[in-house]
Amino acid sequence: MKVGDLVKIKKPPFIPGAEEGREREGQHGVIIDALEMNDGFYEFEVLFEDDVDWFSSLELENING
Repeated sequence: MKVGDLVKIKKPPFIPGAEEGREREGQHGVIIDALEMNDGFYEFEVLFEDDVDWFSSLELENING
């Protein structure tokens, strides 16, 4: 994934009592920034119609094709 890609937020794993992140499930957005973390994984800033938020690469599905 890279800046400019259209992405969809994946369904987060079910963790009892943890509802954080579920409000964006299934929404589409555009990656506007990326940071490589110390562990080698990437975090992506995603622009939505009404907001921006950061997600790990594991939480995103690239839908560009």
